[in-house]
Amino acid sequence: MNALVLLLLAASPAAPLNTEGFRLYKAGKYAEAIAQFRAAVAADDAHALSHYNLAATLGLVRGKGQVCEFDAYQSTVLDQLEKAVQLDEGRRKRMQQDKDFSSIRDTVRYQQLLGRQLGVEKDAAAVIVAVSWYAPAVGAYGNPVQLTFGPRGTFTVSRLVMEGDDGPKREVLKGRFQVKGNTVTLDFARAFEGKKQAVGHLTPQGHLVFDTPAWDLTDARSECEA
Repeated sequence: MNALVLLLLAASPAAPLNTEGFRLYKAGKYAEAIAQFRAAVAADDAHALSHYNLAATLGLVRGKGQVCEFDAYQSTVLDQLEKAVQLDEGRRKRMQQDKDFSSIRDTVRYQQLLGRQLGVEKDAAAVIVAVSWYAPAVGAYGNPVQLTFGPRGTFTVSRLVMEGDDGPKREVLKGRFQVKGNTVTLDFARAFEGKKQAVGHLTPQGHLVFDTPAWDLTDARSECEA
């Protein structure tokens, strides 16, 4: 980066706000830091570091379970992170080493930000395994189905089951999977709805769709609805 660019960055009205935000972040004062970073991006929407630091701090509090308190939704974090990468390509490499983004790595948009394309066979396979998948939320009950892929070809399904007057309960299903291109095959350890196997496909829109059971899964985790 040449001296002129550094001078222009330093001259940005966002710079002092970002500096103060980072000081507050290091001190663990995340609410105050977020306020400063928001002010910084409002002062200069082209200041990449302010967008990045806002995304990182929101990602950090999100990982601490404080999504609702700070409006740290995955879409909000990713909006800021995408903007930072758009403005400064070097942020793409930095984000991969940044623990503050651990809470959003299992999303389709983060995987795309890594450069993975849903229409490319090897990328689609990587996205399927990296993402946590959810059925659309049902009111206060949240996501009725969650599918996650684990190490060594294993998967876990957490499914909401309504059991009469006892209310909803969670049923856990496990098994092994195989993935090829945009197709994943689940082999259940025990029969589920009369079947031992289910096949799903990753769509260009970022959905993982199964015919039987009839699941249309995305990375949208239910948050703050209750």
